[in-house]
Amino acid sequence: WKEQIIQGDFTWTAKDFSNNHYVQYSANKSTEEQESYYISPAITIPAKTEGVAELLFDVCIGYWNANCLSVLVSTDYVDDVTKATWKDMTAEFALPEGPTNAYGKFGYAGAAPLNEFAGQVIHVAFRYVGNGAESRSTTYQIDNIKVQTVARKAAVAKLSTTTRATAGGVNELATIYTYNGSTWIPYEDAIVVSPSDYEEMGFETFTSSNKPDNYLPQFLTANYPYAQEEQKVGVVYTYSNNQEAAEYIYTAGVWTKNDNVEVVTDQFVRSEGKWNFNPSTTITLSVVKNDPVSTPFYQAIVDYSGKEHGKDYYQTGYTNAEYYYGASSYQNNFDFRPSAWKTKHNNGALYEKMSDEDLVKLMFERLPEAFVPALEALYGDANVVSGVEVIYTIYFGVYDGSTTVTWTIQYEVIGKGKFQYIEGSLKKAE
Repeated sequence: WKEQIIQGDFTWTAKDFSNNHYVQYSANKSTEEQESYYISPAITIPAKTEGVAELLFDVCIGYWNANCLSVLVSTDYVDDVTKATWKDMTAEFALPEGPTNAYGKFGYAGAAPLNEFAGQVIHVAFRYVGNGAESRSTTYQIDNIKVQTVARKAAVAKLSTTTRATAGGVNELATIYTYNGSTWIPYEDAIVVSPSDYEEMGFETFTSSNKPDNYLPQFLTANYPYAQEEQKVGVVYTYSNNQEAAEYIYTAGVWTKNDNVEVVTDQFVRSEGKWNFNPSTTITLSVVKNDPVSTPFYQAIVDYSGKEHGKDYYQTGYTNAEYYYGASSYQNNFDFRPSAWKTKHNNGALYEKMSDEDLVKLMFERLPEAFVPALEALYGDANVVSGVEVIYTIYFGVYDGSTTVTWTIQYEVIGKGKFQYIEGSLKKAE
């Protein structure tokens, strides 16, 4: 460390008290302007990818009567502070304004982010400007000065607490920061309830007697006067010495707690002596025109057929029926009339040489694969459940030219949105 005096003859002094070693400056009893810099050795700030760099120190105040200390950072200092460019970082710290008639105790002054200097060499300077004759002679004791880098292992949020000095003492403030991949930035969608906020509310922390829900809506109204409809804000607060968080949403002019709870009804099946979650599903494809369940299901089959097997399988002049599987989203059934398969689409000649018996056999052979694309398109959230066979059972109608017969078929969920036909499950419904 070096000292450079700009005015006066007072100096930074090494002190020891109670086996603690620190540096001190005071303009007490001076009769003229005093200005001196206490300058650190060169410090290399790591690249941003290596972590978050911060400047920290502890401070003790004696006989405060004016703010006399500044904390500065330079990237071009060599040997003369007057020829260097300095950035004032004082606002990043809490330099108490007291006590005024005694010495206080050492305390954490805060942390100044240094990532804007990532990859550069810096010097830190403590600048004292005062004059005892003008009652600007506060004593500053500085200890535990360090630059540290907090290594990053994952993109997680960090809570950084700073303090703001007031005439009545120190009021703490807090800010949430988030890592954006290269640096820490303020997280604008959240707010921390600081000790000074609790003081305004009339207590030190939320408790069962001072519940957050009774105060946070007003707190958010004061801090977000221009909130827009459906705006959401995360709030971090202390409840009986535990840090908690909640999300609030602004609707109809009021902030209300957003519990993010969705009521879901699911089925459980008792097997081997215990209840197991079993999302097995039964789908009934009613043979009714414009049915809200049947129509999109059959249309998914029709669309898949046109895409995978060719548009010539569409019923002539329409795109709501096809004859590779025989699906119709207009009638909401399967048309298994051999005469229709041979005449109602451009590929009818492929079936003309087949007997009606062989053609019907082909229809039923293709039928199990017809449902798979519709299940994948409409039930893509289906997933396996450990220890449980998740089965989708489908009831559907087959028109044979004279009547519509109800059939059933089953598929097992074998992966996320993946279905497999259960052999032997295709049969007439009882």
